[in-house]
Amino acid sequence: MKKSNKAKIVLSLTGFLVILAWKSVHTESCLVLAFPITIIIIISMSVIEFSAKKKECLAQFYFIESSLLYRLYNSKKILFIKSLLLSVLLGTSLMIAVVSWDIKIIKILFFDVFILYWIYAKTLNILAGSIKKMMKYVIAKDISVSINTFLLIVSILIVEIYSPIPIYVDISLKTTLISSYNVFSSECTVINFLLKLNAEKDAFSWWAMLNVDSHINDKNLKILAWITFLLSNSLAAYAYSRYMIQLIDLFRLFGDENEQQ
Repeated sequence: MKKSNKAKIVLSLTGFLVILAWKSVHTESCLVLAFPITIIIIISMSVIEFSAKKKECLAQFYFIESSLLYRLYNSKKILFIKSLLLSVLLGTSLMIAVVSWDIKIIKILFFDVFILYWIYAKTLNILAGSIKKMMKYVIAKDISVSINTFLLIVSILIVEIYSPIPIYVDISLKTTLISSYNVFSSECTVINFLLKLNAEKDAFSWWAMLNVDSHINDKNLKILAWITFLLSNSLAAYAYSRYMIQLIDLFRLFGDENEQQ
């Protein structure tokens, strides 16, 4: 393995350690917000790059470059704001989810670093000679993120389905919600607020999935619970994939010319 490739793996594993550290210290002071902020910045690099290339291609295809519509559609300020908001959503979803994920899912995230690296390398090989260099890496990253996100979602769902039911789940929804507050908390007001919202979401999802059939005749409520559960985990899996793919690709952005063609 090339030195640059080894360095990318090491950097990605360091990124994984950042997530692990966050899971361990999220209950402390607001200083630990440095971890999610770092992750959001890295995710934003990936999101901005993909969005910029996509908009550039579409703008050139649809609009005349000197036109007002071209300038508005390809506006860097609008692109930055939209990408930053999306990155904050993704990063927050990942950080909140990590807190509630058990050790089995954390182990999956560790091994997923190597899986994602392999998927990315294979995708680059497949695209070589077919796509222009300026778009090859962007498209390869997007394809790799999509494949890896799907694999992560399936893995997380399997683990969750076969994991023990959380101890705070009760026949009473009110009791379930109150009990869930005691499971996730932090000394930092901002983190504590987000954890409480996530606790409410998880408590409702578990309560609905386990109690609707036997106590309430409302299938729509159970469907809503499953959608909420899938959506939150999907966002977190996508965010993790975006975060890791950017770390894997970071050397190229700083001028690594040894990237495999």
